[in-house]
Amino acid sequence: GIIEAHEGVVAEILGDGLLVFWNTPDDVADHAVKACACALAQQRSLGPLNEEFCAIRLPDVAVRVGIHTGQVLTGNIGSRERLKFGCMGDPMNLASRAEGLCKFYGVQVICTGPTFDLLPASTGFFCRKLDLVQVKGRHDPTLIYEVIGLKEAPVDAAFFPTDPTSPASANSRTVSVPGQMVALRSRSLSSEAIAGFRALSKRRNGRAANVVASPTAADTTAPGSDQNGLNVVPSEVRRLTDLYEAALAAYQQANFVLSRELSEALLSRHPDNRAASLLLGRAAEHLGGADGREIVGLSAHDLRNWTGVRIMTEK
Repeated sequence: GIIEAHEGVVAEILGDGLLVFWNTPDDVADHAVKACACALAQQRSLGPLNEEFCAIRLPDVAVRVGIHTGQVLTGNIGSRERLKFGCMGDPMNLASRAEGLCKFYGVQVICTGPTFDLLPASTGFFCRKLDLVQVKGRHDPTLIYEVIGLKEAPVDAAFFPTDPTSPASANSRTVSVPGQMVALRSRSLSSEAIAGFRALSKRRNGRAANVVASPTAADTTAPGSDQNGLNVVPSEVRRLTDLYEAALAAYQQANFVLSRELSEALLSRHPDNRAASLLLGRAAEHLGGADGREIVGLSAHDLRNWTGVRIMTEK
């Protein structure tokens, strides 16, 4: 399957979702890269699946994926009567929050800053800095990025197996990365939903990247989410991404006029961009006056300490 081809381990089936780990219980080199590559492969697989659904008059399926990397406790957890291999720690919760943010921002794949920082430039991932958020239940803000696709065909195809059933993909040997681990939590209607749980008893502290994906009716499509080969991102999507990131940077610097103008320019070219619509609304909230260019509702102290963090009140 897709997950196994990217060296992930399906740990649990959670309703319509999956919990999958990388780098635990076995060491996996470049685990964050493989988790993100797996998320893109899941998106790519939806094309043929939705064609089959369309043929039998069923609605399309969309998959949301959230990815996070952090320190967790992993191993066999429980009692003599009942044991289960799993992970414990705040990163598991943050991964779940990241998946929920996909729906809020109208995108398919989100990774947090700690995961993004582990993606070498050489792997060619193309990501959009989406926002700085404080999720419900946490005090510290988290940078989030949309994983859109690849800048170009990958230099190292080992991260992007094209045939998940091939022996080379399914049986590739992992390289030890001491103290590192990755986990994936996925919701999908693909064959991954019936993948078996591989119960192993290795126990250690480590770092985890968690991925959450869920099927929903396909209501929004983020820029670059169309499947094009190995998710290679078109040039127009790159230009829109640059425009969005400039608008976000202006907002985080309290330059609300510029943020509004850039967001409006983006929406004129891509009116369905939900993230840009949200950003435009946030910038407009702080503007008023006769010409609509005066900052309102913020004191001098507020502006000096402005970071532009979005505080989420729901999970």
